[in-house]
Amino acid sequence: MSADFNSQQIPFNIMCNKEIKNGEYFWSWHTDLGSNFIASYSFYNIGSIFFWILMLVPSNFVVYALGPVLVLKFFVSGCSSFLYLGQYVKDKKYAYIGAILYTFSGYVFSNLFYNHFMDVISFFPLFLFALDQTINNNKKWFFAIMVAIMALTNYVFFVMEVVFIILYFISKVCFGEYKITVKKFWNLAIESITGFCVGSIIIVPSVLDLLGNPRSTVHFSNVKDMLIYAFDQYILIVKAAFLPADLQNGASIFENRWTCTELYLPMIGMIFCISYIIHCQKKRNFIFTMLLVCIVMSFIPVLNSSFQLFNKAYYTRWFFMFTLMLSLASIKAMEEQYEITISSIFCAVVIIELTIYLKTENVINNKFFWWIFILSILGLIYTLWCFKKITVFKMNNFFLFLLGFVLLEGSGHFYNTFEYRNIDNYFDNFVGIQNLSSLPEDEFYRTENKVWNTSMVSENKDIICWNSTVSASIFSFYNNVGAGRHITSSPQDELYGLRVLLSVKYIYNNKNNFLDMREYLNDNVNVIYENLNYLPMGFGFDYYITEEEYQSIPVEQRHLVLLKALVMSEEDIEKYQGCLKKLDSAELNNLNQESFKQDVAERRKNVCSYFQEGKNSFQAKIDLNEDKMIFFSVPYEKGWTASINGEKAEVVKVDDGLIALKCNAGSNEIQFRYVPQGFKLGMCLSVLSGIIIIVGLFWEKRKLNEKKKKDYMEVDANGFR
Repeated sequence: MSADFNSQQIPFNIMCNKEIKNGEYFWSWHTDLGSNFIASYSFYNIGSIFFWILMLVPSNFVVYALGPVLVLKFFVSGCSSFLYLGQYVKDKKYAYIGAILYTFSGYVFSNLFYNHFMDVISFFPLFLFALDQTINNNKKWFFAIMVAIMALTNYVFFVMEVVFIILYFISKVCFGEYKITVKKFWNLAIESITGFCVGSIIIVPSVLDLLGNPRSTVHFSNVKDMLIYAFDQYILIVKAAFLPADLQNGASIFENRWTCTELYLPMIGMIFCISYIIHCQKKRNFIFTMLLVCIVMSFIPVLNSSFQLFNKAYYTRWFFMFTLMLSLASIKAMEEQYEITISSIFCAVVIIELTIYLKTENVINNKFFWWIFILSILGLIYTLWCFKKITVFKMNNFFLFLLGFVLLEGSGHFYNTFEYRNIDNYFDNFVGIQNLSSLPEDEFYRTENKVWNTSMVSENKDIICWNSTVSASIFSFYNNVGAGRHITSSPQDELYGLRVLLSVKYIYNNKNNFLDMREYLNDNVNVIYENLNYLPMGFGFDYYITEEEYQSIPVEQRHLVLLKALVMSEEDIEKYQGCLKKLDSAELNNLNQESFKQDVAERRKNVCSYFQEGKNSFQAKIDLNEDKMIFFSVPYEKGWTASINGEKAEVVKVDDGLIALKCNAGSNEIQFRYVPQGFKLGMCLSVLSGIIIIVGLFWEKRKLNEKKKKDYMEVDANGFR
């Protein structure tokens, strides 16, 4: 499959499987420079039921188990959407149709390489079903369980679901679909809060870490941006509804994009939705209202952004919820046998006009668009033929055509998305990397391999990482040193001082000419070079510069400054000035290859004689002639605690995101331990809330049994047994 699946989803699942079984569930040494494990992977997999099914297989077999588990996700999606949609139709065959429309929508096809999206899509209809059953049929604690499942599965999507479910609830109350009493409202509130708190063990550490992630703090700067998109954005939204799903990697329209803007229902598109809106204008209901609300929110930037806490970055990842409403409206229109001639003509006109516009604007990138266009026309023809006059025979044909269309759409999409020709190369050079000749294991060091995330499937600790939810300190460190950090860590070769600072000893397939290197290994798959300027993990500094001075240095030279002195806050400078001296400003004007080698030699005078990473910890030893600050290229987190020779020591944030601590003259045995900030609070909330739900379930079961017993005794007393 394309990049995200190969280079993120597969290695993430392999590594998480391996690390949890090894007890490394707080700190991941195989993620970037090391990262908060919970915060890094709670968005992707570790809270999902489907991930824990994968835990049943060894880590080496995860890559093969992902396929069957994906099939299971489709099965769950079909079943949960059938349960939800079946509440609103008299004939269950329409619920089957709706389940197919939702489970195989354009949104699903376009975003399937985001493997974790399907976890959320699978359970969402059951979330709404639980709300309906709780209010309409007084099913206690079912909703709390679903809130817990959804919150644990993916906390980012959970925010979107909360926004949607509030709109859904208000719509149903307004149209009398929900008969709300004060008691019901408070019961629902208690279940919502309790269910959410079950997810605290993951949500609290993740949110505390996410607050420092630059992707979470992009906000609107003016009113115009809040109210109006660029014209092409509207074209994409219309295209999403009326044409089958486009590719995200290698998009046929405009440039590659990752916004998840797809809505198309297989074969029928918007035909029945438009028909439903036309026929329900005078007798409006919650379905009609939810369709209008979703349309308006998709077209107004600030309303669309409400699904991601008003973050300006354009995403429509909530559209899978929109597709469920579109599926519901469509099957209702089918069951009521609404006329579809006008809506079909409207769809045909929109498709043709879209095609003319896209062709005229010269934004069609490849031939896949014509596959999309032909499928949309075939869908119109098949739908009109089946529903012009509904009979049992035509309905049977419709099922066959619908399934055939899903197969056609999926085949075309996957053929152009999957990289079949590279699959052998992928297994040899990526998954198979764990079988390559191993590097020495006598000390801690990092590697650099331009193939994304190789450290997650090998024993390496690699600085090349593609994960957008790593510890916040990694973002600040890389962005300030000039390497840049958005969704990936991949510093430029010119930042050679950075490799030394980060203890990079071996580099794969790239002889960095800025460093002194020699060929270490050539096994006909990889050429591995050894960095002769390498510094082991943990070394001492005598000098400091202020954060203001650091920011004033040209960004392309900052990597060299970090080998001369620690960058520290004014507060920390005041605390530790006894063992550090201020760097002469003249040193900042003499940054070149010669000064680089001198600084490396200087740092080698005081290095740790021993460093060993552990499970959520690391240990080090160093002997010093005088007091010094010892630096470790480990991301700073408030969850780190340190001790020296058994006595508590303060962990100091240096270099805009890494750590150091003061060591005294003599022998120093250093111990660092890590527990994510907020984990203990989250665990307590989760356990307490889980107990409340379990007790509540038993209490409801007891009440139900007592009621049945009472009814039985009344019947027996009246002689009807």
